Amino acid sequence: MNQETPYPMTPFDIKITDDNLQMMKLLLPYVPPSMQKMLGIYVKFLEMQHALNYFHSATLDAQSFEQKNHSLFTMLGEIRPYLRGKQTDMIDQLLQASQMMEMFQTFQDMSSDNADPMSMMMGMLSPEQQTMFETYNDMFANMDIGNAEKNKDKNMDYDIEKGSDMYERMDESSGNGKDGSAQA
Repeated sequence: MNQETPYPMTPFDIKITDDNLQMMKLLLPYVPPSMQKMLGIYVKFLEMQHALNYFHSATLDAQSFEQKNHSLFTMLGEIRPYLRGKQTDMIDQLLQASQMMEMFQTFQDMSSDNADPMSMMMGMLSPEQQTMFETYNDMFANMDIGNAEKNKDKNMDYDIEKGSDMYERMDESSGNGKDGSAQA
């Protein structure tokens, strides 16, 4: 069965709808068809009445919606759960474009500060991740120093001066004879 998830109630509907009104809305499909029209109109009438009471109440300041001063993209993110289909796709595209613009701006700001890649990466990590990264970075740096010193000692045994007999190529014979032996 292909059943879509129901729309969530908007903040406005939550403020003007009580439990009885919500129950009538939910029962509407189960009443006889001859009564559905009248009950549907009655439910909408009660909603209108609740909305008028909400805006005309003496405690309007206490009940009014929070005044939010958010960006357009924050607002789009907040209304997205109440939309479906093409509207949701359009908002998703706008939000992705916003994220790409923010990322571009962040990299532009970092590059204008002449920041090195290491500090850019550290700025993207949480404090715990930064500590862990520094620990591993130090550990690997110490391993590289230790390996370089070991390899230096090993390579000193094999240092061969140019011009010595050991430096001669293996495919070249040391003598002038055809069999590779020295001629006197």
